[in-house]
Amino acid sequence: MDMPVDWLFAMLKGVLPETSVEFLNQHILHPQAPFQILKRTLMDYAQRFVEIMWPILAPLVDRLVQALHSSPDLVVLGFFLLVVVVIVQVMSWVQRMMMFWTRVAMRIVFWAGVAAVVAILWQRGLEASMRDAAIVASKVAGYMASVKEIFWEQYQMYEAQERARRRSTRGGKANGWT
Repeated sequence: MDMPVDWLFAMLKGVLPETSVEFLNQHILHPQAPFQILKRTLMDYAQRFVEIMWPILAPLVDRLVQALHSSPDLVVLGFFLLVVVVIVQVMSWVQRMMMFWTRVAMRIVFWAGVAAVVAILWQRGLEASMRDAAIVASKVAGYMASVKEIFWEQYQMYEAQERARRRSTRGGKANGWT
């Protein structure tokens, strides 16, 4: 094993149970473990692919490096675009997290309200709860009627002002005023 893996396992021994560390050591890091065999196979295929493709890709890579070296503005622009993309991605993740936790909170509030209604029904009984609901509904209806009256009065006042403005505008044009 190389040094980073030894350091990682030393850290994991303090966090994970001994059986988990042994499991990881036996099934992940053992040279004959399926994971290690798959890793070696994939690394061999990747190395062969690079060896085969390098004569084709080398001129393209050289031209790209020369182009970037001769025009540093493209490098700065690419870096700026990369920063913008990373910022947009992070903001998208933050927005998704906020939406998720907002939905969770609203569901908790809804089910807490349902539980509160059930608890009230259980504690006070159906008849007393229906009486209380009728009282609350009548108070809300009275409040809504008073709010409706206030809005209706404001609407009437606005209409009167608008009619007066129209009359004064027509009168001014008739007299030659602009």
